[in-house]
Amino acid sequence: MRILIAGTTYYPALNGQSIFTVNLAEGLAKHGHQVLMVFPSDEGRAYRRERKGVQMAAVHSLGLGLWHADAFFSPFPGHAVRKLFDEFKPEIVHIQDHYPLSRVVLHEARRRGIKVAATNHFMPENLAPYVPGLSRIKPVYDWILWRWMLSTYNRVDVATAQSQRAPAGHAA
Repeated sequence: MRILIAGTTYYPALNGQSIFTVNLAEGLAKHGHQVLMVFPSDEGRAYRRERKGVQMAAVHSLGLGLWHADAFFSPFPGHAVRKLFDEFKPEIVHIQDHYPLSRVVLHEARRRGIKVAATNHFMPENLAPYVPGLSRIKPVYDWILWRWMLSTYNRVDVATAQSQRAPAGHAA
């Protein structure tokens, strides 16, 4: 099976989502699946590599080092995503978050009639250290961020979470 996985972070980043996604992608490849991992480039420029049987497609990105050293954002990834879909021809898509690149991948999969699975790694607390004065607006902040996540995850075929603390449908 050809499986396209998309997320905001991947190897060599060392965070929970990256480690989970590396294990998922490499495990699927080890079992004979063709796996393409799409993520914002940790080098800024787009590149293609292979690691442990996983094709890696890093999309042009901007570093968000002011907030976090491992944070990258791919502005306007639509063309690159369409090209990857055309070349790889995935049979299923698995997104790892609701950030811009994964949203574009979800949109393209839907446009092509491809089933989409999603794993939620997000909790509003993940972004809390970067929001000054959060204690005064915490309930509104939580509501907005859960709605943002759900606007993506309510459009997938199946959603999972690796713990009850990071639910796949909180406040649905």
